[in-house]
Amino acid sequence: MSTSRLPAPAGNRIERSRSISFEYNGRPFLGLQGDTLASALLANGVQLVGRSFKLHRPRGIVSCGIEEPTGLVDLGQGARRTPNLRATRVELVEGLTARSINCWPSAEWDLGAVNERLAALLPAGFYYKTFKWPSWHLFEPSIRRMAGLGRASGQPDPDRYEEIAAAADVLVVGGGLAALSAAVSAAAAGASTLLLAAGVELGGSLAARADAETAALTAEARRLGVRILTRTLAFGIYDHNLVCACETLVPPGTAAPGGAGVLRERLWKIRARSVIAATGAFERPMLFPDNDRPGVMLAGAAERYAQAYGVACGQRAVIAANSDFAYRVADSLSAAGLPIVALIDRRAASSIGPETSRPTARPLGPTRRAISIVVPPPPHPTSRTRSPAASRARSNSASVIGANTTSCLASRSSQRRAAAPFQNAICSELSAVSVFTIALFREPSRVGDHVPTPGR
Repeated sequence: MSTSRLPAPAGNRIERSRSISFEYNGRPFLGLQGDTLASALLANGVQLVGRSFKLHRPRGIVSCGIEEPTGLVDLGQGARRTPNLRATRVELVEGLTARSINCWPSAEWDLGAVNERLAALLPAGFYYKTFKWPSWHLFEPSIRRMAGLGRASGQPDPDRYEEIAAAADVLVVGGGLAALSAAVSAAAAGASTLLLAAGVELGGSLAARADAETAALTAEARRLGVRILTRTLAFGIYDHNLVCACETLVPPGTAAPGGAGVLRERLWKIRARSVIAATGAFERPMLFPDNDRPGVMLAGAAERYAQAYGVACGQRAVIAANSDFAYRVADSLSAAGLPIVALIDRRAASSIGPETSRPTARPLGPTRRAISIVVPPPPHPTSRTRSPAASRARSNSASVIGANTTSCLASRSSQRRAAAPFQNAICSELSAVSVFTIALFREPSRVGDHVPTPGR
């Protein structure tokens, strides 16, 4: 996967005239005003950002938001060193310093990667069964040093933090179209309304597209007196509608002149008569061999990097889909200048929407590039089938797939032979072209949804 900047007008969140210098793993890089650390790394062609927790498998950027499971970094130096921050949530500032985690001496040349070769000998809980003789305490220090991910500074924190209590008739958690609509309706009815948005700007997934309706709702909310807190993440709802949220006042990695402490974060304790959760949806990856390798990315993330940050996450893409949403993503990426080599749909041709269904090829976007559409054959009559309800429940997802010139799937021939027809179709496309991987699974988010973890 090779990444680069797309020409204007792509990138409505960045200022191309203002460059920002930062350091990553001891190497200097340049980003743009408005970038996140993840978008700046992708624009500079950095694919490998860390290693997995146990087997030290290579890890890259997967998403574009808080759901990022693998792009974790340690930020800052000395007493301000902050471990395990998501690169997708770190705003790029001048002089920022970041390092990969769980690797030594570097992410590219990690001695712990030998664990992947020994995976068969390292089952879950192996250390409780293997290192018992002559004494567990002989091995304990080394195992504990290998455990965990980032490293805290161990020094007193020079920055300051504060706590504030607030009350509102209606508390809206979320910054997207639904949240803004709810806040405007509540404020118009005369309720004191507070809105919490985790992002830097309002709009949710539509913010990357400079959506006119979102801008109009934001202006109306401010006119009606809705109190809006951005960079504020609600992390829990407790008895009697007590909601706790953390507001970031100064981006991580930023220090006051002279090294003085700054007011960095604020803890909000909010009592509300009514709480509206309008937090949108998370994307989830589809399952296929080696879908955790660098170059595997959520479809919505690739689209947002292109629209918001002007970053092309690759040069040629294969889209694997099981919903009509993937066709819109393909149109968007193609219009942004990213060639789509093929679109692989796991559904039967009869299940594909009439506005997207094509037997062999279709032109995409203004560039009018034709792509092949591959529909895998139906399963053998003797294979296990699901009920219609279960099939419908699993149909709302889509993916964009790829790998480097040497396909990461090629090393798993046994898995490939046993794969489902959908995975076989993916493998056949990957063997023919050099592509990168993006995967998407959409399902509604709920309060308390589990955020993916780095895994093995």
